[in-house]
Amino acid sequence: MAAQVPKLEPPVLAELSQELQRFQVGDQQLWEALVQDTARRPQELKPLDIVYLLDAFRRALSFGVRPAPALEATCQRIMECYQDFNSKQCTGALGSVCRLSGHIDSSQQYKVMHLLLGQWLASQPAKWETTPSNQVISVAVSLSGLGVLSDRTETFLAAASSWALRWGAPEGGALSAEDLVVLLWSLKEMTPLGLARYRELVQLSLVRIRAAATYEDWTLVRQGQALEVLLSAKHALVEDGADLAVAEELLLGIEAPMTAALSKQLAQAPCSFLAKVLATGEQGGTDFWLRCSGLTEAAGGPAELCLTCDRHFFGFGAFGLAMPQPVSTVRIVGYGMTALGKLRRSATELMQEALQKALQSTGLQMKDLDGLVAVPSLSHPHFMEAHFLATQVGLLPRQNVRVRTIDTGGAGPVSGLLEAVRMVKAERCQAVAVVAGDAVSSLATADFLARADQGCRDPQGLLPSPCIPNGYDQVARWQMGRSVSREQLAMVSVLMSRQAQRHPLALTKRPHSLEDVLSSRSIAPATNLLECARRADGGAAIIVASSSFMDHHLGHDVVSSKDGAVSERLGPVAASGGVVVLGGGEASGPLFPPRDIDEAMFSCEAAAQSAFSEAQLLPGDVDWFGLYDCYPVCFVRALEACGVAAKGQGGQWVEQMFKRTQSEYQPADFPINTHGGLLAFGAPWEVPAMYNIIEACEQLTGAAGPRQVPRVRRALVYGNGGIFSHSSVAILAKPVD
Repeated sequence: MAAQVPKLEPPVLAELSQELQRFQVGDQQLWEALVQDTARRPQELKPLDIVYLLDAFRRALSFGVRPAPALEATCQRIMECYQDFNSKQCTGALGSVCRLSGHIDSSQQYKVMHLLLGQWLASQPAKWETTPSNQVISVAVSLSGLGVLSDRTETFLAAASSWALRWGAPEGGALSAEDLVVLLWSLKEMTPLGLARYRELVQLSLVRIRAAATYEDWTLVRQGQALEVLLSAKHALVEDGADLAVAEELLLGIEAPMTAALSKQLAQAPCSFLAKVLATGEQGGTDFWLRCSGLTEAAGGPAELCLTCDRHFFGFGAFGLAMPQPVSTVRIVGYGMTALGKLRRSATELMQEALQKALQSTGLQMKDLDGLVAVPSLSHPHFMEAHFLATQVGLLPRQNVRVRTIDTGGAGPVSGLLEAVRMVKAERCQAVAVVAGDAVSSLATADFLARADQGCRDPQGLLPSPCIPNGYDQVARWQMGRSVSREQLAMVSVLMSRQAQRHPLALTKRPHSLEDVLSSRSIAPATNLLECARRADGGAAIIVASSSFMDHHLGHDVVSSKDGAVSERLGPVAASGGVVVLGGGEASGPLFPPRDIDEAMFSCEAAAQSAFSEAQLLPGDVDWFGLYDCYPVCFVRALEACGVAAKGQGGQWVEQMFKRTQSEYQPADFPINTHGGLLAFGAPWEVPAMYNIIEACEQLTGAAGPRQVPRVRRALVYGNGGIFSHSSVAILAKPVD
């Protein structure tokens, strides 16, 4: 049979592939012949042939078939003939291309989906009056797997939500209760701020779901999606002064039967699904687990069994399980920072001031510390910086005190945070300070540039002075040839200046215009002055401690964080429960760009992946991001690496946000770098990632004032050192106790 495949016409070939997968035929030779023949003559394929083949190849993966050559050729053929696809064919192809992630080159995948989505949108009637509901749902699910692709995704989101309000969600509408769950889940996955922008649709849908849902008939996956939608919907319904009592009544009417149905199936659930349920449930906090006692009891048994799989789960405290873990969580319990500007003070003085302020915010004294991590300065460098500072402040000499200097460039504060966590977990430290400070603004410009060049000059002399701006400029120009425009890069500086005006300590007091940025002094071919981190003097520090230390030493366990009571010896940060460090990751790249730049030089993707893996979270689970933005290209790549924007779409994401924030906007509209980042808040050399951490703490503890994003439960902070030479990512969370 395999020998006959090259003689078959493409329609027959496509039908054969469908029959093979329908009857579960795992003949490797036959499938290999199909793959090779499809790769050999893709130009003969028509849209329907392509839909059938993609679907068959996707399903054939379970037989061990590796269809990469055919997929590459088929995707290339789609880019040639996408305008011939009808609405139904676009829907089918979108679904298969999305589900074949990992088997199709990512850039090719995004291009294909971009074109197919555009064709699907173009083929819809006005207001989608006759658009089949199953197509809307299928396209939404396909797009949710890849995040925001482009302005076409935004068009789809707006049109789909309007269509659902008009035709799908009202009583007697085209969508069932299960369809509404899938649509809301997909919208949530595609929107960084969850369901808040779809408040009217959420309310109307939940009324239908409460009245018509038959949860027992749903699959396990659908029930898990319903739980995610339920907890995300609460945030959407109570914003802007909405009636909390009405929202609670509606949500509770769904929660009880839905979690009861889910409880019955958890015993057969795979460990990965159970981990997701536990992580999702954490969004509802302790009250959720107490209300849903049946779900708590049902999850407890499987969770205990899954411990033998060496997996990491959230929510174990709710189940009272005896688990082999450290005796407590590790938390940031205080922070402090100096003013920024040209301060005419030494780096050591700035570090000392920041450390004292951090201790005051926790109610601790210097003698309570048994660990210190310091980031070195450029203006006043010292051999073994941490030892020098610890000696200066009287922490040394003393027994059982551990101090370390961490030098990973601008990633240093986040690397220092992760090192402090390790010191608490593995070395039994009780309270560790992480400190950074520098006075680069007080240096003469020529002196500053000479010192900066000394650290990053490549031996072959390929980087002209100033080395760091020119290194990032090389990457920016490389990126401009692929996925971002010159104007989109400049928009990053405008966005940061808009954020900075809300922070009282930020150096940038008024927003830049795009013309301001593009007309500012040229530093390198594609980099202007307003696209460089804003040089400043300043210091910042955080205190990291175990929750058991907080309880036993500070008395946190007898302080009510709910009613706002704060003991005299406990600072407000610690009284709130501090900020839990859920996980982190680090990765390294070359000290300077190679002659031929490619993706291998970048480290943020690996660091972010490690952090998400350790925290057992996905990008959609994070409510606020602190992303390193020393130069615009760093910010754009961070958006993609941390899952805010799809791969290759960071520039388009920036442009969309630029347009969205041109007039009055709320912090929730742009929950990234709400302090202004390096470009606008200020950048004392290796200190700025500490400002990301501090801003994350203020967001998680509700102390961000006019910058506050509502109901932030998890935050991600990213620091970058050198020229993409080192990346450190940490994921933080609001505690539930």
